[in-house]
Amino acid sequence: MEAHILDEISQKALGLEITQLDVECRTTLCRLQFVFPQELARKNFGIVPIGTVWTGEQPIAFFLEVLDQ
Repeated sequence: MEAHILDEISQKALGLEITQLDVECRTTLCRLQFVFPQELARKNFGIVPIGTVWTGEQPIAFFLEVLDQ
């Protein structure tokens, strides 16, 4: 499962700068920890329309929504 999660992230994290990524799975639960540069959190992305495909130019929260699909 850890390998599957890392594969999904690598396919969907186009252009996303992640300084640290930890994935740890147990029997019934997986934990992901992302560390992003502070300047990414301060960046003004504007409004992202619903249904937009992740391109690496949207906020981190949008990336996490894409992972959930």
